[in-house]
Amino acid sequence: MKKTATVLSLAFSLLLLFAGCEQKQIKSQGEEELQLTSPKGFKAANSISELKSFINLNTNDRITSIEYLESEKANAAIISYVRADSKIEETIAIGKGEVHFTSNNLITKQQNLTELKEQDGGSWTISCTGTGECTNCEIQGTVDADGNINFSCTETCCDMGVTTNADAAKDNK
Repeated sequence: MKKTATVLSLAFSLLLLFAGCEQKQIKSQGEEELQLTSPKGFKAANSISELKSFINLNTNDRITSIEYLESEKANAAIISYVRADSKIEETIAIGKGEVHFTSNNLITKQQNLTELKEQDGGSWTISCTGTGECTNCEIQGTVDADGNINFSCTETCCDMGVTTNADAAKDNK
C-alpha cells in the first residue's frame, strides 16, 4: 500500500510539473552549432556576430535557432533569438527574392541598396511585434505549391515590420 501511494504521489507530481510548464521552451542548441547556410546554399551570414549585427542584436543576446524556407523565387531564414535582458523568444526573417506577406498592421520601410548592408544575409527583413495584450507576435512563413514564400504574424493584433530595398519585394500586399 505504501509503494502504491508513493507511485501515485510521484505520478501526480510529474503531472503538475508538466501542466505548469506552459511557457514556450527555448532550445538549448549552442550558437556555434547553428547552420548559417541552408541545405540549398542560402547564406544567412558569414558568422554569428555578423548575423547579430545584421538583425540588430547585441553580443550578449542569444540566437536559439535558424529555420530556412527556400524556393526558386526566394530564400529566407527565420531566426529565433532571446535578448540578454529577457526570457522571451522573438523571431525575425531575413532573405532575398520575392516574398508575399499579410498583416492587418503593416509597417514598411524602403532603403536604397547603398543604405542596406551588403552581405549575403538578404535584401529584406520582416518582424512581428505587439504591445499591451498582444504578446505572442512571431513571424511565420510557408512555401506554397507555386514556390511563393508567404509570411504572416502568429496573431492578427501584431504589427508586421518590413524593411526592404526598392527592388526586393514587389507585388506584396
